Amino acid sequence: MQVSYIHANPRTGHESYLLKFADDVSGQTACFLVDSGDGVDVDDLLGEDEYLAAVLLTHAHLDHYRTLGANVRDGAPVYTSPATARLLETVVGENAERYDLAAPSRALEALEPIDGWVDVVPDVEVRPVPAGHTPGGVGFVIRFQDGTDTHHVLASGDISLHRAGGYPAFTTTLPCTVDAMFLNVATADEYVTELTDSVATILSRAHAGSTVLVTVSGLTGLEYTEILAALGAEYPDVEPITLVGHVAKLYDDLEYDHDAVETVPVFDDPAEVVDRGGVILAGPEVPVDGSSKQLFEQLRDDPGATLVQVTGGASSPVDRATCTVYQYAPVDHPTRAELERVIDELAPIQLVIEHQQPGSTSFRSNENSFVWEHSDQVEYVIYDGDWRRPPWMTDEGERLVTQHNPRAAYGPLTSGEYDEDAMPAIGRTASADVEAEGISLERLEERLGSISGGDRPSTPDESQPEPDTPPVATGGDADDAVEPAANATLTDVCERLEALETRLGGPTLRARVVDAGDGVALLRLVEPDALETLALEHGETVSVSLASGTGAGRSTASDRDDENTDDS
Repeated sequence: MQVSYIHANPRTGHESYLLKFADDVSGQTACFLVDSGDGVDVDDLLGEDEYLAAVLLTHAHLDHYRTLGANVRDGAPVYTSPATARLLETVVGENAERYDLAAPSRALEALEPIDGWVDVVPDVEVRPVPAGHTPGGVGFVIRFQDGTDTHHVLASGDISLHRAGGYPAFTTTLPCTVDAMFLNVATADEYVTELTDSVATILSRAHAGSTVLVTVSGLTGLEYTEILAALGAEYPDVEPITLVGHVAKLYDDLEYDHDAVETVPVFDDPAEVVDRGGVILAGPEVPVDGSSKQLFEQLRDDPGATLVQVTGGASSPVDRATCTVYQYAPVDHPTRAELERVIDELAPIQLVIEHQQPGSTSFRSNENSFVWEHSDQVEYVIYDGDWRRPPWMTDEGERLVTQHNPRAAYGPLTSGEYDEDAMPAIGRTASADVEAEGISLERLEERLGSISGGDRPSTPDESQPEPDTPPVATGGDADDAVEPAANATLTDVCERLEALETRLGGPTLRARVVDAGDGVALLRLVEPDALETLALEHGETVSVSLASGTGAGRSTASDRDDENTDDS
């Protein structure tokens, strides 16, 4: 058995490649296409005696299936996880025209979801393993026989060490020895921070009574839904959670079932959706078209509403509106340190670098593996009865690898027997775990402060006055606010007056009353730097004393702006 590979699109994504297994007996070469991204043309990659045996599709992101329909040939099945197969029925259908996908029906007809070992050709089997990154995301273990020896190749796909919408993360705990690994090495350093901060913003704004529109891609929307639904018991203000359009369809495709979540795949009146309040998730990431645009148009002039854009790196998010606007870019890839730990724990003999970002640090310094790191479209043999080193590696480099990884010594190697049942499952995990999804609970609690624990901070109306503290007036003359008992001593009265002075002794600020509808009134500070001056934070509860006027709750004419401008 000879095993070789060739990058399928080194200049337009570098996430796709062709694995070739040449059988000396039949004289034919069975080829496996791992993902089918932009610029992949299988016809240009196959030789005269080579055929496409299967396509291994890792997940349902467009950059991994864009050319799928155009590259299905020779009756090859498209193996993927059951979850990804269900998602593709929706995403391919909806994206076919928008992204000019070739032969989308052919791609869907070739889908064959698998969750265990499948014999593809004689002496070659494949099995999906968890990869994280997206709901249903998987890599593939390819097991091949060479005489009496058994070897394993791991095609990782995009990986993450966090769960994705309840689906398991990538794991290095495999019962078999990985001899060769094709590793996607896209990295992101701020995922946990961006994810946690965005969720904290959603929760705090929902707690403040704001209708929160989260604009997000479909698959990422499922991950946010899983997190928000899990946090709903502790932070109940997030409910209801309404999924709209594409996100709703994918949620229904994967048969999620959270009590706090309602799906609206199609709507006629965006105002009816917005009137639900709570948190609304819709796509696309930036509200310039589709469901998110229609919903944003309902909210953009509402000063009490909030837009949270989860862009994943989109270049032109909305940055200004009357409503409050936020932008976050959580990209679910591992850090460089996490990738290096993955390599160290799996210790493959052969390490082939895929999906490398421009300007990223080289992996060639790794001394445990023969590292194949290049951007050409040349076919390289990595196994031919023994494991080959890259043609650019020196004898000294080879000696270092064989010293650090004894399995890299040339000659037939066996992986030994192992428990097939110990292979990790790829299905969704029943129990919710926001930390496993990537949330830092410590950071979340720091960001949320007083609303952690699920209880709203008490308001002046809900709280009892502290001992020796008089009630605060909500209208009328301030003198009426102090009602000392008939038997109060002079000391008691002085203490009460001192407490009242403390309550009312702060700075005087002007605020404009904004009618937000549905019985909600907002006070908008006129001085633009007041929040910074007073160190007030969003979601904080404060006591407000109103000046007397023509009626309780109104400022005097001298305290109101002369111009009847409407900031909404």
